[in-house]
Amino acid sequence: MIGVRSLTLHRAPRWGNVFVEQVRATGLIIRRVGVLVLVLFALLATSCIRAAYAVRETNRLHVGGGAVNFAYTPHVSVLLVAFALLLPVFIWQDEDPRLRLYHWSMPVPRSTHAFAKSLAGFAWLVLVAIVFLIGLVAVKAITERITDMPQPYDRSFVWWEWLVPFTALGIAYILASAAAVGARRPIIWIFGSIALYVLTTMLLKSLGYADAARAMQAFVTGYYGVAAAVGGYIDANRPSASLTASSFQSTQANFAPSVHRWLVTAGLWGSASIAIFFAVAKRRPSE
Repeated sequence: MIGVRSLTLHRAPRWGNVFVEQVRATGLIIRRVGVLVLVLFALLATSCIRAAYAVRETNRLHVGGGAVNFAYTPHVSVLLVAFALLLPVFIWQDEDPRLRLYHWSMPVPRSTHAFAKSLAGFAWLVLVAIVFLIGLVAVKAITERITDMPQPYDRSFVWWEWLVPFTALGIAYILASAAAVGARRPIIWIFGSIALYVLTTMLLKSLGYADAARAMQAFVTGYYGVAAAVGGYIDANRPSASLTASSFQSTQANFAPSVHRWLVTAGLWGSASIAIFFAVAKRRPSE
């Protein structure tokens, strides 16, 4: 008589185990992207060092004739934001929504799997940001030694501004991940939305709808616009004024860091980004 074993269901793996496996899998996916980032940073560092040598030679001929300053400012977040917008596209590039039927066989819900995969990518992104900031500090130290000249931080610089890049890339990454998880062509949604916003604002201005254009700009440059989470700056003379490229160039001395504005803005935009991501991850009708 042949014995029959009873069927048993294995318990679903712990969320932490799922996340660790996704970190490993995602690391394999973005290795090429990481190499590209290292190459680009090496080119940037090389350019800074060459500029430092040029200044040193200039100062040998003319004392005080040149200077460089590669000290960190939170505005370098723009570079990390660009990378954060692209990274989800690479992570999900081989997993078009139509090709994710394998998610049904996962031992965790599909939304949990999508969240774990995206969070794993964010963990790698944070690591890249840390290495990037350490590299900036190293470049500053090297160029100071070459030129034998100090490169001071801005007079209004405060310690928490080192954290601004992480909120900036976090918001950008979450929004881009929502597009990558829910859309077949996420690159169009990500950069198409940016282009549509810019073109709409320009069109409203050209048609004479200045108030409508300012209302559109408030989403980015307003008091609690997304730009505050990227730069963390506030107009010291006019706290409620919006920040534009021209006004920043002309009144840069009037701007000072505002931890309140940065934290509130990061919280608002971060919460909205997470809500959008979860809504997309839960829905995903194409699977």
